[in-house]
Amino acid sequence: GKSRGFAYVELDSPATFKKALGLDGTKFMDRWVSAEPAFEKEEGKRIKTNMYLQRQLSRKPKGCKTVFVGNLAFEVTEAKLRALLEEKCGAVRECRIA
Repeated sequence: GKSRGFAYVELDSPATFKKALGLDGTKFMDRWVSAEPAFEKEEGKRIKTNMYLQRQLSRKPKGCKTVFVGNLAFEVTEAKLRALLEEKCGAVRECRIA
């Protein structure tokens, strides 16, 4: 399907996760991107709201290595995002453009 401008990326290690968060506010394909820890949904609790998804989210699970990347250009592909993150941060386990 067509990109909605965000992705979830699972990194290989906590060090790689930390580097990926450092990409917050940088430019990729002529757009400023947002990179923040991904949060799992938890019913009935309003802990943190992700401004891109507009839904209630819970605390970051211990050992989390998944990053939410927002404000992506609609032309971004999983391959392009993976290549950027592997170049700047390290190994990527999974990359899901939404």
